[in-house]
Amino acid sequence: MNKKAASALIAAAIVIVVAMVAAASLGLALTRLTLSLSPELSCTEAKISPPIIIESACYDEQSREIIFTIKREFNTPHVTGFNINIASSLENIQQWKCYSSCGCEILSQGATKIYLASASIQGKPDETQVSVSIDNCLIGTRKLKTCA
Repeated sequence: MNKKAASALIAAAIVIVVAMVAAASLGLALTRLTLSLSPELSCTEAKISPPIIIESACYDEQSREIIFTIKREFNTPHVTGFNINIASSLENIQQWKCYSSCGCEILSQGATKIYLASASIQGKPDETQVSVSIDNCLIGTRKLKTCA
């Protein structure tokens, strides 16, 4: 093989590699741009496919804390925070907020975490509802149990 043919092949291979890298970079940039411009999670979407779920919630009578396990689903939109509402009666509603701006750790996608919240429960714990909301949109409720 002569040197001119070999240099033409090498040049063609380099052009192909550069084109592939440029296409991959462009695809990544467009994907990031699309995700950054995508709308925030609507309330209807959050109710149909909740990004955050209360897996369990119980009241520890000795420490007077509610222990709740929260799970963040995979492939969910960006979540900046959530509220936990603790309602032992219509008059007694306590709210616990978890936002990254106040130092609370927001779960990454697919993660599960146990949170503790100080609370005073009036009446029986099993008559208390614990609910999760995002941007004032109620996405899930669970009945509180007494911790074992």
